[in-house]
Amino acid sequence: MNTTIITKKNVRNYIEKFLDGETSNAEEQALYDFFKNEDVPQSLQEYAPMFAWYDGKMEEDPRRLIEENRRQSRIIRIRLVRWSIAAAAMVAVMVSVGIALFTDSTSSTSIYDGSYVKVGNTVNSNINEIMPEIEATIAHADDVERKALETYRNLQQAENEIEQKGRQ
Repeated sequence: MNTTIITKKNVRNYIEKFLDGETSNAEEQALYDFFKNEDVPQSLQEYAPMFAWYDGKMEEDPRRLIEENRRQSRIIRIRLVRWSIAAAAMVAVMVSVGIALFTDSTSSTSIYDGSYVKVGNTVNSNINEIMPEIEATIAHADDVERKALETYRNLQQAENEIEQKGRQ
């Protein structure tokens, strides 16, 4: 019966005793059981392959187990680096979009700085008050341009139809 209890607090003492060859069979079995547990602290992970090898009756080459453990650790680090890079890129994109949106709204205000609206005998040059008028005027100009382009295309189409009928 194994009466030795190894905890996260005393495990280092037992590891030192094991490496010095001073552990009993019960203490060694308790160490093997401790390292079989998935809750082994990260700082002690390097010992896990060694104790797994001893517990497995030393059938496998411990260097292979250690190399496999290193390979898995490297894969985890690579994935962590990839996710970190992706997160940093996402933050950079979000900051860039935020700057672009903020700059765009302030630059349009500075473009129209000095503009004014005259209604009757009253002149208003307060950009915050006249901005809706400016935007409405631009929207109206866009609508006129769209209608003019549509009319031009209709005229071209009519000319093409007349030309085709003339050839027949």
